[in-house]
Amino acid sequence: AVERLTDRLLASPHYGERLARHWLDVVRYGETRGHEFDYPIPNAWQYRDWVVKAFNNNTPYNQFITEQLAGDLLPNPTQETRLATAFNRLHRMTNEGGSVAEEWREEGVADRVKTFGTAFLGLTTECARCHDHKYDPISQRDFYALTAFFNSINEHGLYDQGGIVPTPSLLL
Repeated sequence: AVERLTDRLLASPHYGERLARHWLDVVRYGETRGHEFDYPIPNAWQYRDWVVKAFNNNTPYNQFITEQLAGDLLPNPTQETRLATAFNRLHRMTNEGGSVAEEWREEGVADRVKTFGTAFLGLTTECARCHDHKYDPISQRDFYALTAFFNSINEHGLYDQGGIVPTPSLLL
């Protein structure tokens, strides 16, 4: 009886939703750009659905990670593997007057390093952005070495209210 119950639970689409919510918390998922005046509303829900589907399909962990970090760089990338890389785009953005695009682009890069450290290393990396700590395993040099991996996304640091979607983007 327990095996049948387990099989039913694992077959339920709600199984993936339950597991995905923990992952989505770690990767700072939100249906927002991080400000109270969000416009246009981002379409991050497609990424959420990708994560739920990955859990429901029991996607191997190494594939789950690879597709999120570099799905667009895989040989013959699919729309699904490109969508998975939205992991790298869930940081705050702004269109506030006077904001500097390059500053916000750099904030996005730093956020990717922070999220990578939390999600895949189980470490906080934020302090190392500014300085070293005597007992911290991540030095400032390590932080900026990691930054090099996440600094090659051709993105504009701001979005405007004209409905322009920040690059890179994927038409779904």
